[in-house]
Amino acid sequence: MVHFYSFVLALATSFFLMPAVIRLANKLNLVDKPGERKVHTQIIPRIGGVAVVTSFVFAILLFGSDKILLPQANILKGITIGALIVGMVGLLDDYSSLNPYVKFFGQIVAGSVALLISGLSITQIDVFGLFKLDLGIFSVPFTLLWIIGITNSINLMDGLDGLAAGIVSIALFFIGLIGYLQGSYILLFISVTLIGSTLGFLKYNAHPAQVFMGDVGSYFLGFVLSMLTLIGSFRSATVMAIALPLTILGLPILDTAWAFTRRILKGKNPFSPDKLHIHHRLMGLGLGHGLTVMFMYGIASILGIIAVLSVYQYQFRELSLLMVSVFMIFAAFKLVTFVRQQPTLKALFKTRVRPVPASLMFFLRMTLFLPLVIRNLIIVALFLNILILTKTSLEGIIIGIILIAGLVYLYLTSRKEWYEQFMMFILFLSGSYIIFTAEQVIDPVFFGTISAEIFSNILYTVIGILIFANIVIKRLSGNFLSNPFEFFILLFVVSLNLMPPDMAVKYHLAAVSIKSIILFLGYRLLLEYHLQRSRRIVYATFLVIVFTISYSSYQLWGM
Repeated sequence: MVHFYSFVLALATSFFLMPAVIRLANKLNLVDKPGERKVHTQIIPRIGGVAVVTSFVFAILLFGSDKILLPQANILKGITIGALIVGMVGLLDDYSSLNPYVKFFGQIVAGSVALLISGLSITQIDVFGLFKLDLGIFSVPFTLLWIIGITNSINLMDGLDGLAAGIVSIALFFIGLIGYLQGSYILLFISVTLIGSTLGFLKYNAHPAQVFMGDVGSYFLGFVLSMLTLIGSFRSATVMAIALPLTILGLPILDTAWAFTRRILKGKNPFSPDKLHIHHRLMGLGLGHGLTVMFMYGIASILGIIAVLSVYQYQFRELSLLMVSVFMIFAAFKLVTFVRQQPTLKALFKTRVRPVPASLMFFLRMTLFLPLVIRNLIIVALFLNILILTKTSLEGIIIGIILIAGLVYLYLTSRKEWYEQFMMFILFLSGSYIIFTAEQVIDPVFFGTISAEIFSNILYTVIGILIFANIVIKRLSGNFLSNPFEFFILLFVVSLNLMPPDMAVKYHLAAVSIKSIILFLGYRLLLEYHLQRSRRIVYATFLVIVFTISYSSYQLWGM
């Protein structure tokens, strides 16, 4: 549970510290102004990375001394100290625009200190098991080159709102997943802690951004990411000691390699900025800011899944079908949105069928009731937990209390601009928690010979069919996965299928994943129709979680 506590602390600290950092940046004039090579059109504070660094270090100081992490305390210390040094270099660059060679020297110092304290290095290159090369005396220089390369690749990727932070979070997610599957607590601990810090920042950095991470943030994130790939359990997870991190970090590495090659061939400084990165080219194709970021998130996620599957190839067929289905649905929504935004095609949509046949009009009017039906069925599905007397463990009680706190905070901040986004985030996490606890109940009798499991499966199937019918008939705007939080919470539940088979069967993770996706689509549909009507789901969710933790507490302690 120390990993979960560290994640929550880092997330909360980063989230609540960010407004103070924004005010400080404005006061000190540490802002990014619009320009020829910039995408944004207004002045934006640029040291949001300070909150990321602070929240990460705070969580490390509080939980890093846990006994489960003591055997690898030097690794944690080396990574943290080195990251602080490179973060300071980035902060100085944000303040006074350092010479590229000064920044390069600072990165070398940070890398050297981190390697000296942690004892990490790349001593052997093993690519696909085809050949092995012992680096010998070139081990440290090669490792430093690797660290500097990854650090700068994240810095160069920071060109659109939420892009670099999102790509790093996705990479950390899969690195942490490999750490979990390998039993590497230090790898998992650092990954989930930094994910918490980054997601707290991402709330303010998602398009339209209120703050940029700056070099202090991009250097810090890139440095920690590069150091994680050096930890033995990550490199030994497969024979592809170099190919594995190259796969997970493929997008920023490819973008950086192409940028450096392009600039050198043109006789320019490889560190000189331009607007020819992958994300700039995608925007040039007309994808738009948000769609470009989501598209690159999708590519990064696919690369991460390929990396994990290259190590753990169980359930490959089932996972492939699920992933292909999810991404096809996502691509379809986005394609419809993109097509309907084009002026010529938009006119065709408006003049396609006139007059509308009476039968079709009747059918369309009937669909006005679908959101109401879907909402009520979701409430019934949530209250199923009370009827079957679900209970959870001590860890589940703690998680439930945290979710209740989030729901209360959601109720108190209903007038905020970001209310809908936060509502989606809390509701979905709470819904997945409710589904997980319900799935742990083994076939209790519900109605006659019908078990709760069968009833739940039928209920969620009906909800899924109604959601699909409503989406197809009403031609919704396609705003699903329109912000980073929605992408990450959906990625999390989809990745439950990457767990070992025995764990997946024991905890019914496939059912949890599928039902959570249906719940996600239902919540998104309801929020797009009528925000206030969705508040009833907040109340139902609150009551169900309160019951679950109360009944669980009674079962555990008899109170």
